Amino acid sequence: MDENPYQPPQAPLGQEPKPLAPTRPTAVTVFGILNIVFASLGLLCSPIVLLMGNYGVAFQPPQQQGVNNPALIIMNDPGYRVGMLVINGLNIIAQACQLAAGIGLLRMKSWGRTLSLGYAAYALLALVGGTIFNYFYTYKPLIEALRQVQDPAVRSGLIGGMIGGGIGLCLGPIYPILLLYFLTRPRSAGAFRPPLREIGLA
Repeated sequence: MDENPYQPPQAPLGQEPKPLAPTRPTAVTVFGILNIVFASLGLLCSPIVLLMGNYGVAFQPPQQQGVNNPALIIMNDPGYRVGMLVINGLNIIAQACQLAAGIGLLRMKSWGRTLSLGYAAYALLALVGGTIFNYFYTYKPLIEALRQVQDPAVRSGLIGGMIGGGIGLCLGPIYPILLLYFLTRPRSAGAFRPPLREIGLA
C-alpha cells in the first residue's frame, strides 16, 4: 500500500529520532563557568577562613603591655567565634551547591538553573544576615574602640579593616543579582523547557 504523500515519512521501527538537545544560551554558559570557578575558589579558601576565624588568635603575636588590640578582643569573643563557625559552615554548603549548579547549567539540566537561582537567593539573604552579625560583633565594637585607641598603627589597621569590609559589602550583591537577572530572562528560562513534542503538545 502506498504511503500517504501528505504525511511526513515515518522512521523505521526502533529507529525513532532522538529529541534534539536544547541550545545553550551564552548567559547560561557564562554563569555555568563562573559558578564553577567561584565555588571552587570558595571551597579552597573557606576551610582556611574557618580555621583562622576560630583558631587564628593562637598565631597572633603577644600584645604589648598596656596595649589592647580590639581585633584580638573581638576574635576571642565566644559569640563571635560561634557565629563565624555557623556562617562559614553554611557558606561551604552553599558553595558545594553552587559548584553542582554550575555543572548542571553547562549540561543544560533544569535542576542546574533551579539550584543556581536558589543559591543566588541564599547569597543575598546571607549577605543581609552577615551584615547584621558583623555590625554588632565587628563594626560597632571597632567604632567604639577607635574613640579610645591612641596607637597610630592600631588605628590604621582598624580603619583599613572597616573600609575593606565596606567594599566587600558593596561588591557582595553584584554576582547573585546578575545570576538572578540573566537566568530569569525569557531566552535562558525557555532553554530549559522541554520541547512541545515531549509533553504531548506537538
